[in-house]
Amino acid sequence: MRAFVKTLVGAALLAVVAAPSQAVTFDVTGIASSNTTATVDFTYDGVNKITVAITNTASVSPDPRITGFAFNIPSEVTGLSVFTASGTANDAGWFGIFNPNDINTPTPLGDYDLGASTGNPNAGNFPNPPIATSGDINGGFPNAGIEQGQTGVFMFTLTGANVDLLTAASFLDLGPNGGSTDNFFAVRFQRLDDNGVGSDVAIPDSSVPLPAALPLMGGAIAVFGGLAFRRRQRADA
Repeated sequence: MRAFVKTLVGAALLAVVAAPSQAVTFDVTGIASSNTTATVDFTYDGVNKITVAITNTASVSPDPRITGFAFNIPSEVTGLSVFTASGTANDAGWFGIFNPNDINTPTPLGDYDLGASTGNPNAGNFPNPPIATSGDINGGFPNAGIEQGQTGVFMFTLTGANVDLLTAASFLDLGPNGGSTDNFFAVRFQRLDDNGVGSDVAIPDSSVPLPAALPLMGGAIAVFGGLAFRRRQRADA
């Protein structure tokens, strides 16, 4: 039994060490309308890649679209080398934005560092590759947005020294420049029709939840605590 428990503890700790990837899930709600909602899954792989999956859960009609989002980066991140989008109405109509302290939103939340927005790929100003070093999430091209009930998945490959030491919290613990840390993520909605609200910006409902990797570590600690307690009981018997 003791050997089995030791193996279990070892496996749990190995999983924590060998799987630095951390996923954080949170909900966002519109500032102008509580019907403007989305669920965000934010994952950092512990090397250099962020994956953001956004599900459009808005309950307004006729066709609410997510056309952009933005968040913040720590100082270790100095550039964006690869950006991809999938699951949207037009994946080719999305581009990544690396524009530290200068990605603003229609609502005065502050300025963000990294994000993505929709544009018209047929327009002459669409970047190729789809990475821009200027821009914001004020506008957008709804035809390429994330449709109601759909999930868009976006991947950002980062550059910079020591980015392999970062975690999901390294990004989500940061607020926009000139804004509150509670607004660590912003999602832009357009094509709404909700009592006069035609567009909106959604922000997190609460503070950053614990990454998914942390409960595993807590479980390992609990096992260690149980072992120590049993050993003390045997020693006192």
